[in-house]
Amino acid sequence: MDQEGESWFKELLFVLRGLQCPSHLYPGPHFHQCTMWWDELPTYRYKECEDESEQDCKSQESRCYIPSVQFNCPKTCGVCNAQCKDYNGGCSVENMQCGYNTTFVSECPQTCATCDVCEDLIDTSLCVEGLSDCLNTYMKYACRKTCLYCEDTCNDVGYDGFCKSHVSGETCKTNEAAKRMCKESCRICDPEQC
Repeated sequence: MDQEGESWFKELLFVLRGLQCPSHLYPGPHFHQCTMWWDELPTYRYKECEDESEQDCKSQESRCYIPSVQFNCPKTCGVCNAQCKDYNGGCSVENMQCGYNTTFVSECPQTCATCDVCEDLIDTSLCVEGLSDCLNTYMKYACRKTCLYCEDTCNDVGYDGFCKSHVSGETCKTNEAAKRMCKESCRICDPEQC
């Protein structure tokens, strides 16, 4: 990327993340830090729908349920046409921010469960291949339809750590993200459903 393009991208990240870094640093792959290294930034490839490396992506195809592979290989993983997808490579890692960071929520609708589309994020044939792993957190994220999480309206769609940390005290009553993402843990459903 040329210097002008790099400068434009850096400014875009500042706006998207609401993070102010000193001029010699970039917003890092995690929303709360700055970094010196350009190559530590998550990739943003959905608009172009291009794989970072066709050869590498073909060898990673069986791992498309992992968010970092989806971001590096959107074409191979079949993510490009998904209606509900995250637009930032740090979404799955920083999922705790769904509860309080509105910029994060807008960049991470899949992770934060703000869009309710019953679809597989990755190519359905890849989901079928991994059907035996549907209890895996990443499979819940990538293969919602194939793993039958759409039919079950009373489940935790948030990553394991998120729901475990948000079900104590009054959080289930007051935190909209917890209500949306942790219906089973928060017991916000009919007893017959859970």
